[in-house]
Amino acid sequence: MSLRILFFLLFSINGFYTYSQCEECTVTIDGNNAPSGTIFNGSKICIIGNRTNAINFNNRNNISICIADGASWNGQANSLSALNQIDNYGTISVSNDYNGDWTLNNYGTLNFSTNINSSRSVNNFNTMNVPGSIIVNFNLFSEGELNIVGSATFNSGSNVSIIGEMNVAGSLANNSTINLAGTISVGGAMTNNGNGRIEALDANQCNSVSVVGSFGSDGVITGNNLDFNNTGTALVVNKMPGGNANPKLEGGASVGTCSSSDCLEIVEVIDLGNLLRYYIFRCDGILNVDSPVIEDEYEEEILSVTALIVAGGGGGGLGLSAGGGGAGGIIEIEDLPVSAGINYPVKVGKGGVGSSSASLQGRNGNNSSLVGNSALGGGGGGSSSEKSKVGRQGGSGGGGAYDDEGNGGNVNGPANQVSRGGGNAGRRGNSNVRAGGGGGGAGTAGGMGQTSTGFVPGNGGNGISIEFADPISPTTLINAFGGGGGATARNSGGQTRKSEGGKLVDYILGGSGNDSGNGANGIQFTGSGGGAGSARGGSGSNGIVIVLVTYRILPVDFLYFNGELNENESKSKIILNWATAKEWESSHFEVMRSYDNVSTWQKIGEVKAAGFSDQIENYQFEDKDNFNFYKMAYYQLKQVDIDLSFHQSKIIGVQLPSSLEKNSTWAVYPNPTERQSANLILKDRDNFEGGSIMATLVNPLGNTQSFYAETVKELSELFNQTLQQSAKGMYVLHLVWGKNEQQIKILKK
Repeated sequence: MSLRILFFLLFSINGFYTYSQCEECTVTIDGNNAPSGTIFNGSKICIIGNRTNAINFNNRNNISICIADGASWNGQANSLSALNQIDNYGTISVSNDYNGDWTLNNYGTLNFSTNINSSRSVNNFNTMNVPGSIIVNFNLFSEGELNIVGSATFNSGSNVSIIGEMNVAGSLANNSTINLAGTISVGGAMTNNGNGRIEALDANQCNSVSVVGSFGSDGVITGNNLDFNNTGTALVVNKMPGGNANPKLEGGASVGTCSSSDCLEIVEVIDLGNLLRYYIFRCDGILNVDSPVIEDEYEEEILSVTALIVAGGGGGGLGLSAGGGGAGGIIEIEDLPVSAGINYPVKVGKGGVGSSSASLQGRNGNNSSLVGNSALGGGGGGSSSEKSKVGRQGGSGGGGAYDDEGNGGNVNGPANQVSRGGGNAGRRGNSNVRAGGGGGGAGTAGGMGQTSTGFVPGNGGNGISIEFADPISPTTLINAFGGGGGATARNSGGQTRKSEGGKLVDYILGGSGNDSGNGANGIQFTGSGGGAGSARGGSGSNGIVIVLVTYRILPVDFLYFNGELNENESKSKIILNWATAKEWESSHFEVMRSYDNVSTWQKIGEVKAAGFSDQIENYQFEDKDNFNFYKMAYYQLKQVDIDLSFHQSKIIGVQLPSSLEKNSTWAVYPNPTERQSANLILKDRDNFEGGSIMATLVNPLGNTQSFYAETVKELSELFNQTLQQSAKGMYVLHLVWGKNEQQIKILKK
């Protein structure tokens, strides 16, 4: 296996990168041993072993505690007058509230058996388990996995952000605002009270709420008018809530599930006699490589499997001298060790959320992975405060912020790995002339904030293209990945500036900075960083995983055979095209046709064959028959050799125009349609007096699916559901009502 790593970082915790752990300790405690040092007010106590005994803090105040990676503490504290902060990189169990206005940052495993009371904050970046029930009265931020065995109550005045997964086995009562960028699963009942609000935080994913028990809402449930992957919404609930809310759902929120139907797109390209089959994953899925085809028409064999793994980009920082988010890591793998017919999990990293507070950097993007290879999420951009000015490390580093000590995030790794850091921030002396750095891109590092003359925020680092993705049509996939996010800047007079996100040539990938609002998001499915913003950082874009399987087509016979209806002239005609990869003693092709079935074949023409050829030979035949009385025309080729032996091609079907289509009682909008809903519209109400309507949808292969309805609304819903579940191509919808009928052609792209 040949592995080319473009961006990689060794130190990660579920996509959150830590650039400092238990450092600057004034007291160290190794397991159950006595503390090495005296605990004073303001001490920082570092636990480096497995502590099962209580710790005596001697009535000290303003205490900070750090549990090292691999260490643990049972959380028992005696005589602790006031706790300031806990940073957990190992395992901690908290069963009682502590005195003081404290913050608990969890980067490891947190077992939490108490409530979050006033002036207490819990920030979970990995795994948080609540073995019982919990009441939240202040701040709960979870960017990872939150599991609650009992019930949960979020009271008014609390701040709750769920970026990842929250699983509540019992009931959930919400009187607060839940900012959601992930999933909420409730095993019992859920009540969103009058003060309650559930809102989608970003459009990088399908955010969802699933409730097993009763579901009521007197408050707000909104998708914030965000649109994930052209679905029209960024928030779905599994059922319509009851209650007094009006409307029940708003801002694009809808009833449904997060479907994986759009996660995988398969694209096939013929190139120099080879079949290139691309598996494009835009969210998590399963890779199952198709076995080579061996049929009468042709044979295939697998030549190679190549993969591109792009992680999610980092979120942009917040403020007027903030840094852009870094691009997600990119790994290109040649000779991926996979076998046909076996399932391989694919993980596509989501983009990091942009900062919503000057005291927080943008969030790192999440990892993407396939067959043991992980690309690491991009680093979050720094924000305009002393506490959060440093850009985070990641697949590519986030841009620095605030002043000349606001360094861009770095990449730590072996010397043979290529890596791009975020740009450093700049500040002119001790003045308020400050400029943030751009997020690192896949192609170049993030630009530095310049303040020596003027105040110029750094641009996001540029992206790259991948050679093996070149054959994919740009309407399907833009071959551009990994742009860094742009930054912001200000001067002493209150003037502000912004910079662009990273590009590939003239195509902007990273989110641009915004000095008068929210930073722009990275271009979706490119692993690009979000731009810095004065009101909020832009989100990094989701990553992508692309697998290319190259099949050699063995020249047994037909390379392809297809037909297309041409209606550009006064009389319709069908153009048949086919090709052979090799011919030996071939005489001619007989063109056979059958209308509306595959049993009444008629020879309609001959085309002379090449005879002897080791090259690809292309052929064409035009059928100019009168098609007005038929729905489908089926064709088959009969290749006749010099010795009069023959064999036949596959059968293809072509949908035909109908004089009935000229009627205008019904119409489909939009047509052509892509991923959006297609609606069946009654145009001429005078020609429809009500009653049953029968509809038949004919697919490109001539297969049919029928359904009935009593109302126009019901008919439109059934038609849309059927079409959404169908593959791309030209369809014919045949409608019958009363003594009337009509056909409509629909192109699904």
